[in-house]
Amino acid sequence: MSRTALLSTVLAATLAAAVAPADIHSPWTREKSKPDTSQGAFVAQVVGVDTWVQIAYHRPAVRDRNVWEDVGGNGTPIVPRDGSPPWRAGANEVTTIEFSGPVQVEGLDVPAGKYALFMIPGEQSWTVIFNEDTAQRGSGGQYDPEKDALRFDVVPQRGPKHEHLTYEFTNCEAWSTVAWLRWDRMHVPFEIEVRPSR
Repeated sequence: MSRTALLSTVLAATLAAAVAPADIHSPWTREKSKPDTSQGAFVAQVVGVDTWVQIAYHRPAVRDRNVWEDVGGNGTPIVPRDGSPPWRAGANEVTTIEFSGPVQVEGLDVPAGKYALFMIPGEQSWTVIFNEDTAQRGSGGQYDPEKDALRFDVVPQRGPKHEHLTYEFTNCEAWSTVAWLRWDRMHVPFEIEVRPSR
């Protein structure tokens, strides 16, 4: 092999390795044969030195509906408002939030672990729920309030429209961040903190 061919081969292998996709695994186990109408997504953020926070969810679209008032195809509200059952804060499988280490959420202690994330929309405030049963699908009848690890209330805000439900992190400081659910013109924040290392 000539020197030029060898260099070309080495360069091609190096570039292929540099742009190879990361080893990413789906957080969902459901088998499917076609794309979901509400595609899956996840977002992660480091807080503190090395505490990871990850939210895995599916992204329904507004699609010219009043998602806060309309009834879906199965005859139930798109977003349940009475808390029976709480809203899965996404679509398809239950939305999950996972912490690699202990954190405080809205000033309340939360042990490391993975939790199902539910919400109960209200007029003035929303209740956010971390539930220990992450295997349940959606919000249909499987929700057990006895498995709630944490409930807290937050004040929603109105803002720019988001066609697809989105979670994101903002105000990313050394020891804290704010997680947001954004859908339609509703924006729901909750603060996550890690105690500083000594």
